[in-house]
Amino acid sequence: MDEYAPQVIAQQESITVENNVFDLFWGACSKASKPNNALNKYLYTYPSCKARGSRYQ
Repeated sequence: MDEYAPQVIAQQESITVENNVFDLFWGACSKASKPNNALNKYLYTYPSCKARGSRYQ
């Protein structure tokens, strides 16, 4: 199995995306609503969560 690892890694090392993928992503982020109570509870329950600096606070 180890002999195939470099080939698998090489095949998965990069991806090709459309030119407008960032614009689509940013547009979706801009339209996102505020996190609900369940998500907020989760974010503050786990100290390893990096989303604490949310713009929705």
